[in-house]
Order: sequence, then structure tokens, then C-alpha cells
Amino acid sequence: MNEIIKWIDIAKSDVKSSKILLKNDCFSQSYFYFQQASEKANKANWMLNGLLKESELKNVGHDQFKPLRKNLISQKDNINYINSLEDKISFISENPLLKSIDITEYKDNLTTSLKFIDSIKNQEATDFEESDLKKLLESLQEIKESKLEFPTNLSEILKTSLHDYAIWLKKFNSEKTNQEADELLEILSNEEHFVDYIKLVKNLLDITLSLAYASNVFLFCSILTAKHSNSTRYPQELNGNSPLNVYNKSLEIIKKQECFLNHLDDALDRLKGISENYNYKNDEEITAIEQSIKINYTPDSTWEVFSIKSKNDFHNQFLIKKNVHSDVPEKIVKEMAIAEQLQSLSYFHYPVYGDAFSRLTRIFEMAVKSKAVELNVEIKNKSLFNLIKIISNGHSEIYKQRLDWGRKMRNMNAHPNAGTLYGSMLKLPLIRLTNIINDIFRDNDFFKNEDTYLKLLQNEYKHLLNGLWKLDNVLIHSVEILAARGKASLWAFYPVRQNYPQDDNDKLYNLEPICAILTNHTIDNGSLISKTINNAVIELKIDNTNENLEKLKFYKDLIRTANKSRKQAMEMITSQAIDYQIENFYNVIGSYIKL
Repeated sequence: MNEIIKWIDIAKSDVKSSKILLKNDCFSQSYFYFQQASEKANKANWMLNGLLKESELKNVGHDQFKPLRKNLISQKDNINYINSLEDKISFISENPLLKSIDITEYKDNLTTSLKFIDSIKNQEATDFEESDLKKLLESLQEIKESKLEFPTNLSEILKTSLHDYAIWLKKFNSEKTNQEADELLEILSNEEHFVDYIKLVKNLLDITLSLAYASNVFLFCSILTAKHSNSTRYPQELNGNSPLNVYNKSLEIIKKQECFLNHLDDALDRLKGISENYNYKNDEEITAIEQSIKINYTPDSTWEVFSIKSKNDFHNQFLIKKNVHSDVPEKIVKEMAIAEQLQSLSYFHYPVYGDAFSRLTRIFEMAVKSKAVELNVEIKNKSLFNLIKIISNGHSEIYKQRLDWGRKMRNMNAHPNAGTLYGSMLKLPLIRLTNIINDIFRDNDFFKNEDTYLKLLQNEYKHLLNGLWKLDNVLIHSVEILAARGKASLWAFYPVRQNYPQDDNDKLYNLEPICAILTNHTIDNGSLISKTINNAVIELKIDNTNENLEKLKFYKDLIRTANKSRKQAMEMITSQAIDYQIENFYNVIGSYIKL
């Protein structure tokens, strides 16, 4: 059974008990059941409007004002938000159906209501004047008898309102608001759909009016009963006086009790009628839904394994920026921005890092097809393999191999049985695939010029491949230029190390070189004087003393005497480190240099 209806049925039973006891002059017991009925009615109403979940009702206890205050504060916040929209809400203020609404006045009324609720806490439980109760009953009767009168030109008003609302949504220029606006415009263009829409609006307004009556009944009953949960039963709540003596027919709240009970009974019937058509979800279902749309903003402890202590650490070490160039189509740019956001969310849930890569593989396929369309290629019935072959025509073999690698990653993520990697293992693949998507929209001349410049640099500085230099306090035995793009280049400085693994049981040493992105470089008296992309100065000084020559000989002997499998392992680790540095260079350089 619908959980809300359970609460309504129990509340109606309490109303019935209260009426029977009232007729038999059992005033304190009758008022206790009035209080119980009011409390349950309010809880049913709170569950219906989403103010509280069933599991939260225990925390409320007998305090009927706590959720009410929460609701009023929420309404004030909503009004503040509406006011912040400024010119975007003109369609609301100019709407004929809403012209009588004064938002400022409504907000002031909410503030007054909050003050009134707080004042009730300091009021005596039975301290109500006849005039006060009469005003409450008159208000309820007025709302109960209210009828909706629709203007004769309702159809024209709704058409104008829908059109203005669609235009307003378009101002936000987001995918979701544009979609909603298009759906509204579709309703306007289809007469049959528009007639159904008018019926829906009328039905919703009827329900709203019925709920307005019920909500006011529950509010007024809570005002009358909020402080009577214990005083109707226990003397200590009444300064030692017996509830049997305090609650009597001379009290104004007792005189008007039956009138309020009748309203409460009617309001519960209306709420039940609405609830029977309400798709209620229990706490477990609600929790599942909330988990699907909310993020637990607690860092995933898995990242601590990789020495990530803060979100800033994560962004610096694991967030791969899209860094797109101007020729990448807008739709691809937007998709890559989403993949970047997914990476950011993985700080709170580690596996999402893999989801970001999975999305990037789909963006890769989109990019290939988009490039094919640019080249006037018919993509229908063509496989990704064939499309890559077509768009790679005229490019280097390396370019083709990189796109083919992207295709394999797409296939791997398209077939779950092949397994999906996630987490830090995907850092290099993420950077590489991001770079490949960017490269798809570059012409062959770009890569030819880049390759020419790299070979020119490598030839100019080939004497640095072997020697001995000092980089700060680090002894360097080789310098290599790994990549170039624009006027920047990636340099690797290989240190002379004191240790090298001798067998499979020894600790693995990090043998990757020291890398830097340089934009200026020259040789001065045999020393390399250079400036990094961050304008830091690097000076590589010749330092081939006998002591340093002995250190280099010792290091080379360690490598020479290491077993074959260990050397292969170290070479593989170094190669992977260089691959990462090169891909990272191509990615990072995009945010510094316009290419």
C-alpha cells in the first residue's frame, strides 16, 4: 500500500476517535487524538510534497513546525533565486494569469509566517481567543469554497505564455533548456497536443487548489495542537494540574474543536484522493534515485595510494585537459569538456576515471566520422577501420598507427567482455587519446613542419647525446630532444645514478629522465643556456672532472653487469616514462601556444 495513504488512514482513525471522545465530554483524551491526527496528517503531506522521507519522520518527532519552517525558508530561497534572474523573468511578471502575484509581498508574508511559528513556541497551550479561531475557520471556509474561473481567452493566454517561456529557456542556451524549449514549441504547433495540454493545466490547477486547502487545514491544526502532545496526558506539563480538569468545555479551543476536526477530515479525504494517483517511492527507492543523481563529495581514499592528498593534487597529477585547437568542431569540444568533468568527479569515486576514458573512446569515433564528413566522405555503412584508412590518406605511418590504436581502444570499451581498465593505469591512454582527437583535425602539413623542426633541433644539439654536465647538483650524461611543437620542444636530461637493479629480486628504480619544455636555447662556451615555458632559466654546465668520469663508469658497469631480463624491464619502464612525457608535452603545450 502507498505509505502516504497508510498515514492518512491512521490520521482519519484518530479524527474519528477524537470526535467520539469529544461527544462524550472526554476533552483531554479527545484533544490528544486531535493532536495525533494533525501530526500524522502533516507527515503524510510532507511525504507527498517531498519535504521529508519516511525515514526522517522519527527525527521530527512531535515537532510539527520543524519541517514547516524548512519549507518556508526553502520558498524564500526560491524567491531570491527568481529575483536574481532579473530580465529573464519578464515573461512571468507580464503573464495575464500571474499579474496579480506580488513576489515581494509573498516573500514578506513568508517572513511573517516564520515569525508567527516562532512566537507559538512561547505561547500558552490553551491561550487562543475566540476571534483568533473564528478568523482561522473563516479563512479555511473561504479557501474550501474557492472555484477556479478561467478567462474566456485562456487558450490564447496559454499559447502566449508557452511561447514566452520557450524563448526564456532559449536564453540559457544549454542542451537541456533548448530541448525543453523545442518540446514546448512542438506542443504549440500541434493543435491536438495543445488541447491535451490545456486539459492537463486545468487538472493540475484543480489539484493545486485542493492541496492549498488541505495544506492550510494542516497548518492551522498544527498551530492549535503543536503543544498538546504531552499536556493532554501528563500533570507535570500543566504545573501539576490534571489534564482532566484543564481541558474543559469552557476553553475556546474545545468549543471550536469539532469545526476544525471536520475540516481536517475533509482535507485528509482530498489528500488521499491525490495520493491514490501518486507514484510513491519508498525510502530504498528514493535513496537509490538520490545516489544516481547526487555525488558523495568525500574524496575516494583509493587516490591516497598515489600520494594524492587534496583535490588540487589530483587536478595537477591526474586531470587531463582537453586543450583543443581552433579547428576542432564545437560538438567535439563540448563532448571533451564532459569527459574532463568526469575525470574531475573521479576524485570522489575512483572508477569514474575509467568512465571518462570510455566516453573519450566514443568521442574518438565521433571525431573520425566528423572528419570524414568534412572530407565529403559518405560514412553510411562504413566501418571505423575503413573511415580511419580514408582520413589517414596522405599522412605518415605514425599518424595511421595512432588512429588505429584509438580504434582498438574504442573496440575494447565497446565490448565489456574484453575488460575495462580504470584509475591511474589510464593516465597515459587518456592523454594519448585526447591528443589523437585533436590531431584528427590537423592537416598533414602541420605534422611535416613539426617533424622538420624537430630534426633540425636534434641535428643542432646532437653533440649533447654524450658527455658530462651538471644541471644544478645533478650529474647528466646525455641530453635528448624528444618532441617539438610550435616554438617549444621537449628535452630529456639523463642523470648518472648511483644504483641499478642487479636481479629480479631487487627494488625497481625509477630511471626516467628529467624532462623540461624549452622555448629558448643556445650554447655558450659549451654550456646549454635555456628558458622553460614557465620562463625559468636552466643552465647545463660542462663538468667532466675525473671524479665525475669515475661515477659515469661505475654507473655504466652496473648496467652492463645486470642480467638481461632486468635490463629489458628497466628499458621498458624508461620507454613508458618517455612516452608519457611526449604525450603530456603535446597536451600541455596546447594551453600555452596557439597552434
